[in-house]
Amino acid sequence: QMVQGRGIGGSGGGEVDKQSLWDAGIDIFKKHTIAGRNSATSKWSVADVCVASILHQVKRERDGEAVDRSLLRSNIRIMCELPTLY
Repeated sequence: QMVQGRGIGGSGGGEVDKQSLWDAGIDIFKKHTIAGRNSATSKWSVADVCVASILHQVKRERDGEAVDRSLLRSNIRIMCELPTLY
């Protein structure tokens, strides 16, 4: 489906494909949120946070503390899914 688009500064015009806008938005989300690249708001990617959480849980378990295995499972599941999101 096509929508009316505006140029820089509100001038110009033309039709823009909604799917192209959606795809561009998904690409930006992947780049900034999942991969953590070129993000001014965060220096950590989703993968960085998952790895840190997994390592923290493993360390706690090795130190004899109880760990939340469902959290560990969820973090591992996210790490397994990340390659398909790129």
